[in-house]
Amino acid sequence: MKMWMSLQAALRQVRYLLYPPKCVFCGEALTGSDGFCAQCIEKLSFYERPVEGGGGTFYERCYCALPYEGAVRRSLLHYKFYGKSAYAAAYAALLAGFLAGFDEVMAVDVVTWVPVSRLRRRERGYDQAELLACALAARLGKPCRALLQKVRDSAPQPGKGKAQRRANVLGAFAAARGAHIAGEQILLVDDIFTTGATMEECARILKTEGAACVLGAAFARTPLPKAHACAAHGGEWLYFTEND
Repeated sequence: MKMWMSLQAALRQVRYLLYPPKCVFCGEALTGSDGFCAQCIEKLSFYERPVEGGGGTFYERCYCALPYEGAVRRSLLHYKFYGKSAYAAAYAALLAGFLAGFDEVMAVDVVTWVPVSRLRRRERGYDQAELLACALAARLGKPCRALLQKVRDSAPQPGKGKAQRRANVLGAFAAARGAHIAGEQILLVDDIFTTGATMEECARILKTEGAACVLGAAFARTPLPKAHACAAHGGEWLYFTEND
């Protein structure tokens, strides 16, 4: 047994030397295994407060960690489209640290995610929101369950306006078969939050199935136009209430 453990340790060391961990934002080799370097962390500007669901919406709030721009945007594009599924662990570490400051998030019963279609999953080889949700749930000490399924392969959302995005995802999701949803306080995870249309549709399904509360969480959010947001001290963004 000791010899086997020594062999495993040696193989890990060789793998580390051949393929050292790299920062998910800048690609520089790391001495540790956190997935990000100190220099990049210092440059990140976390959002200060959540996006409020507003009247008539089904999710109460969505907690978005970082603006979807610059190094964060480039990293997420590699995560989604170029097979960098291992980035999920680093994203979850940052998102968990961000969410730890919000008591209502820490009180949820279960973590779930906005699922991709079967076709998209086959093309990518994984569901990026699922990987993020599972890694995040482990960090938060919460169970992670598949509560939703995508039943219609909707067209890509980029380039569409708010109304078009809502119409595009209407009826695209359903409750997962056998999912226990009634009475649950749910944290619904996605990688990127733009207008809230997809989050809203998924939350509608969960609330229809009896969920007591639906909170959203996203690693990144498309920044608001400057007319609707302004920079605060420390690079954070001021509170905004519209469900844009």
